[in-house]
Amino acid sequence: MNSPTTSQGIVRESYDQFEDEGFEIFDKNAGYYISYQTVKPMGIEKIDRLVERLLSKGIELRFTPNVLLGNQLFLQILRDMGNT
Repeated sequence: MNSPTTSQGIVRESYDQFEDEGFEIFDKNAGYYISYQTVKPMGIEKIDRLVERLLSKGIELRFTPNVLLGNQLFLQILRDMGNT
């Protein structure tokens, strides 16, 4: 299982590798897994030039200074689309 690592809300250009054992699905649609125990990563792999690599594949990146603001915007978009 791989997961991005964060420090003060900023995604670092690396990911931790974990064994699947001890994790359970939290949100199937989002692909979130949780563990109720402390889990030590098997390894950490650095990803070079992450932003440039994503942009080169045509992936749109959006940054927000406040995660709650992004959540509110997302919910408003869903309301506008009639999905809530």
